[in-house]
Amino acid sequence: HEKEIDNCSIILKQLQQEMKKLLQIEEELSKCHKQFSNSISQVSFKPIGEQTEDEIATEQAFRKFGEVMDEIEEHREKFISIKNNSAMKRLERFRKNDIGRC
Repeated sequence: HEKEIDNCSIILKQLQQEMKKLLQIEEELSKCHKQFSNSISQVSFKPIGEQTEDEIATEQAFRKFGEVMDEIEEHREKFISIKNNSAMKRLERFRKNDIGRC
């Protein structure tokens, strides 16, 4: 019985470590996406003469794309926070309090 409890605790601890690593990777990905969306939002063509309609439309499309990416990353950050606050903390509490007490 004790050996099974120890094995379960080890497995849960490994799962926690993997989840923590995954959350860190997701946070880094989100940061990179935000940097990219900021860069793409700032695309601007500096023509010698007047700016063409195509250039104006392209700049607007890049800006809109950047805005959409920002929105996505805001939601991703909320999702990461929820996973961290609920799944990770509940798993740790279960491992320490419920498995640890056995």
